[in-house]
Amino acid sequence: MLPAASHLLGAQTVRDIAVKQGEAYTDHIALKADSRDMDITVKIQYDQAANSLTVSVISYRSLFVFRDRARLGSLRNFFGRVMPEKFPYVLSYDPAVKYRFSPELMRSIKAPRSEHVFKGWIEYEGLQSQPSEYKMENDYIEQVFDVLSPEGVVKVTLRDIFLLEDGKILCGRDLQTRYNITLVKDPCFGREEQMELAGVTLENLVKNYETLKTTSKGGVADSRETADLFLQLQDAVRSQFPRNDAEFDCPALKSTWDAYNSLVDSLCTLKCVYTPQLAGVDPAVILKNVRIIDDNVSRYLLSSDPVERRDLVSDNEDLIGATEEIVRQNGLVDDSQKRAWAIFRKAVDYCRKTAK
Repeated sequence: MLPAASHLLGAQTVRDIAVKQGEAYTDHIALKADSRDMDITVKIQYDQAANSLTVSVISYRSLFVFRDRARLGSLRNFFGRVMPEKFPYVLSYDPAVKYRFSPELMRSIKAPRSEHVFKGWIEYEGLQSQPSEYKMENDYIEQVFDVLSPEGVVKVTLRDIFLLEDGKILCGRDLQTRYNITLVKDPCFGREEQMELAGVTLENLVKNYETLKTTSKGGVADSRETADLFLQLQDAVRSQFPRNDAEFDCPALKSTWDAYNSLVDSLCTLKCVYTPQLAGVDPAVILKNVRIIDDNVSRYLLSSDPVERRDLVSDNEDLIGATEEIVRQNGLVDDSQKRAWAIFRKAVDYCRKTAK
């Protein structure tokens, strides 16, 4: 039950309450203003699906109420008996019972008593009452209302309510208790199918994500085929599970779709990259080029022809560039390749210092 605030407005008690689906508001009231005996329990329930409000008055004793305003003089016969058939509305009663107002109740009514007007037990605003059966003797009183207020703020005021025992209408009073009711609508109400669909969608995405994560093998593919297969699966999953950026006022739906979108973003960051392993350059190729460079340097030192010398320098530079490109493409993997490369670098240094 949601909390209520109470205050007095003149002789009227006003309670500001809020009710929502599945959580009824209850109040306990004494029919005698100075009594500690809480004769009745008031229960207010909101049915969001039907957009209706039910007000119930319950007691461990029999209750009697008027549906509408009724003048006392028109309700009794010459002998002072209450005649249910004279009521301004139809109600059920036991014809064998002789109904009367108790002396105590009559004494509480100011003269002229015959002109006294009893009030209907309930008044309301922002509501439309549904048809209800009325009886002289009641274990409980209940009225169902259709909610008319688009803002979901309505008012209910309890008025004349009496106890009835052995045909006597006993103590009772004008309760003058008004409930200012705010109807709290559950934003998730009626969205069970949407929440179930969101949950199933998230569950399926989790399964696909785990499969894709396993396929990614930590982000490193052992073959080009494995990398290509991963990309195909990733594209398929992303196509099947796009982001859902719709706004949801239902917290449960929002939470599920937020988790879904977060996983979609994580899915897009998964990678599986294939990096070919370099076999390394044949060290014999490097050493062969070293010998060619050395031979050209020797010829350079023995020649006095400027043209021949220039051609030898150019040939060496071309060979040095070609060797470096071969190493760049194939890499240096084992020690023999690295030793051959070290010899090559020394030959290049000697060549460039000598054959200028």
